[in-house]
Amino acid sequence: MNLVFMPSYVAGFFGKQTVSFMLKYSREMYRAEDCTMGFEWDEDLSTGIADIDSQHRELITRLNLLLETSKIQKDQDTVGKYLDFLSEYVDLHFATEEREMTNCNYPGYAEHVAEHRLFKTQVGKLYESYAKHGANIQVFVMTIRASGDWLVNHIHKTDKIMAAFLKKQH
Repeated sequence: MNLVFMPSYVAGFFGKQTVSFMLKYSREMYRAEDCTMGFEWDEDLSTGIADIDSQHRELITRLNLLLETSKIQKDQDTVGKYLDFLSEYVDLHFATEEREMTNCNYPGYAEHVAEHRLFKTQVGKLYESYAKHGANIQVFVMTIRASGDWLVNHIHKTDKIMAAFLKKQH
């Protein structure tokens, strides 16, 4: 999975002064105009299980839509819409994975489900922060970071291990 972080997508939504702060904070010396941000699907993320991969691709598509929409200022409520999607997504997607793990008596089920519960809690906290503060820069960045961390750490690692086991069982 390739994550490219370059703040121009944020610049359009939050203004260059905020982006300048973000650049200083991250110690990156890019000009905001030269930067882009996005997530790309690659075969490294593939589990080889069609339903699960399709759902993972949809998460990446929606995350990129959040980034793109914020860049062009099409909709000031993109964070809220993304969090609505994410709340529904985790319920559907986790149910799919948990059903597959149960059907195959996956030995790592409890640990895997514990990760799901932690992410659901994190999504709930993001939603609370959004409800309290609106779509400010902190909520936007926390939402992108949580989703990116999930892609890198859970899908790329935990889901791949689960999928290898499930494929052996089918």
